[in-house]
Amino acid sequence: MYRMSAIGTMREPPPADWEHKNLAMSVQEHLEDVVVRYVQHHWLQRSRKRRLCLSAGVFANVLVNQRVAELAECGGVFVVPPMRDAGLASGAAL
Repeated sequence: MYRMSAIGTMREPPPADWEHKNLAMSVQEHLEDVVVRYVQHHWLQRSRKRRLCLSAGVFANVLVNQRVAELAECGGVFVVPPMRDAGLASGAAL
C-alpha cells in the first residue's frame, strides 16, 4: 500500500533544550493553578459539595488531579477512567 521510498527514513527527534523544558513546566504550573482556582471557586465554594467526579481531557493530567485532591476543602476525588468523548458523558451521569 505504501512504499518506504515515498515515506522516507525516520529522523532522530531534536534534543529538548532548557527553553522547551521551562516552557513545558510553566504551562503545567499555570494549568494546575487555573484548575485549582476554578474548582475552589465554582465547585467547593459555590456548591458547597466536597466530593468531586472529574472526567475528560484535562483530568488525564495526573499532576492536576493530585493538586485538586490535596485541597483541604476537598472530601474526595474520583477520576472517570475513559479519557475520551464518552468519559465526559459518564462523568456527568455520576
